[in-house]
Amino acid sequence: SSDVCSSDLNFFMSEEYVNELKLKTLEDADRIIDTLPDFSKRFFLHLKQKGKSPRTILQYAYDLRLFFAFLRGSAGFMDNESFNAMTASEMLDRLDLEDIQEYISTLETYEVKNGDQIKKKLSSPAAQARRLSSLRSMYRYFFRIGAIQKNMVDLIDLPKMPDKVVMPLEKEQIQRVIEAVDDTSGMTDLEKIRHSKIADRDKAILITLLGTGIRVSELCGIDYTDIDYHNGTIMITRKGGDEDIVSFGSEVEDALLAYQDGSYMFLSAKNDCPAFFLSMQRKRLTPRSVEILVKKYGKKAGINFSITPHTMRRTFATHLYEKTGDIRLTADALHHSSVDTTAKHYAKASVEKKREAAKIADDLFK
Repeated sequence: SSDVCSSDLNFFMSEEYVNELKLKTLEDADRIIDTLPDFSKRFFLHLKQKGKSPRTILQYAYDLRLFFAFLRGSAGFMDNESFNAMTASEMLDRLDLEDIQEYISTLETYEVKNGDQIKKKLSSPAAQARRLSSLRSMYRYFFRIGAIQKNMVDLIDLPKMPDKVVMPLEKEQIQRVIEAVDDTSGMTDLEKIRHSKIADRDKAILITLLGTGIRVSELCGIDYTDIDYHNGTIMITRKGGDEDIVSFGSEVEDALLAYQDGSYMFLSAKNDCPAFFLSMQRKRLTPRSVEILVKKYGKKAGINFSITPHTMRRTFATHLYEKTGDIRLTADALHHSSVDTTAKHYAKASVEKKREAAKIADDLFK
């Protein structure tokens, strides 16, 4: 049915989706926490009581699992002892600065499995810093409540973080990525049939990300009834659960309508899922699925760097700021809580302006 539901129902559906994601994330975190030493569970309870997001708790669980796996696997460490039953003091106070430094050194690389082969790759400074930060938080908590007598982790400096270079897509690159959806070269007849059923969906996803700057999780959370074509707006659930309305232009509208009248009719048939962007299994698309989709078309378009949904968001923001020069408008469109966050990444001179500055400097030598 094309009947538009009430705004209350729109809110409920979006909220329900967000709550389902949070519940699943917490379940994933709890499964990992159950495998960790018993004393660490007190720290995770503390995080929940502080109101940390499920996603943050899950990341802490991943990071601390690495740390405890290192301790369990260290040569001669805690032989013949019940590892998980140890207290915080029995385990953490036995470590010295050299032990912590040895653990930090293991974070510099990570393993990638490809069939029977295992290759080592360098971890990014950001990944190393995050894992050390998780360990530091746990140590500080147990030191503060008197469960341990020393905090060696605070003696370790976080890795220096290089400034991220913003790599937005150029207009020509944008066109190539969108046109890549229609490129069926190299596909079998069966693959072409399958692709024809989702091509306008994929194009709508790419154009919506580029034309609104919304996050991939926000895109996946859109329900059919969240889209208001009359006013050119979409009700979305922002990171953190806030409801917000974003506007879209004619290019996004055309792409959404083409999908709604095409692939969506096929994917939503005999289906009660409220999601607008559906998978071939007629379920709500996940952020991971969209990430794979975007990367696939970027590669197919011959873009010489890996593009992600966040690349689309950066492209939107960079273009908006360069056209308007309005940092507050850009921050509001991105739903940044601080203008400083936006300014750090987007309030920089464009490549064209830098070239212009270089030409002006040439006059010094004439």
